Amino acid sequence: MSARRPDRAPAPTGGWRQLLLPVAGVALVLLVAAIVFLLGAPHLLDQSDHPPTQTSGIGPTIPAFSMTDHSGKVIDQGIFKDRWTLLFFGFTHCPDVCPTTMSTLAQTWKLLDAHAPEVADKAAVVLVSVDPDRDSPRVLAEYLGSFDPRFIGLHGDITVVKPLAGAVGVVFQHGAEHGGTTGHQPHDDGGHSASDDKHQPELMVDHTQAVLLVNPDGQVVGAFAPPLDPVDIARQLTAKVN
Repeated sequence: MSARRPDRAPAPTGGWRQLLLPVAGVALVLLVAAIVFLLGAPHLLDQSDHPPTQTSGIGPTIPAFSMTDHSGKVIDQGIFKDRWTLLFFGFTHCPDVCPTTMSTLAQTWKLLDAHAPEVADKAAVVLVSVDPDRDSPRVLAEYLGSFDPRFIGLHGDITVVKPLAGAVGVVFQHGAEHGGTTGHQPHDDGGHSASDDKHQPELMVDHTQAVLLVNPDGQVVGAFAPPLDPVDIARQLTAKVN
């Protein structure tokens, strides 16, 4: 359950935007994915008929909470009602797991836009920041906008985020500071960029890497574990919505 993977190569120094595939590469990936999506593939995840057991660490229902989304609007647990949601807990300074996850979900939405637009309209991606001190609504908006402007970012005090995460079986812990910078270099609300100081220490956050599947009743009914496949996720959502 750690966002840090020492055995991986470090993230590109050019910033988190370089973690996204080039346009041509994305087009090729989506073309292949679309073919597989249309032909069908083995069913990987369906826990709707088999609710997670106690040992799975996934809570059955999203508890009451109040947070602020990336546009500054106050949001509560009602955001999960009446639609299927992919819920992920992460942070914008994450060097690898988070940008990879968001990029995969962006590819999923491109598939849905092309082959099942009604599903894309009835589902959502929600990122809850586990690093609220640095992830202001403005920073979340900038970060998510680079993946898909429809994605929703939630910001709240750590005293709100911790209970919410715990209720759905997500664990995160702030670790020690490390020298250097990570992939994402957002501007804070004062206009200062982390890239202005190349030696600024970065606080890492270990967190659960799974993407939770939440039904229209606000219940967690499954989880997608990495490595994520946009075709599998698109198929799952299509089956659920339809």
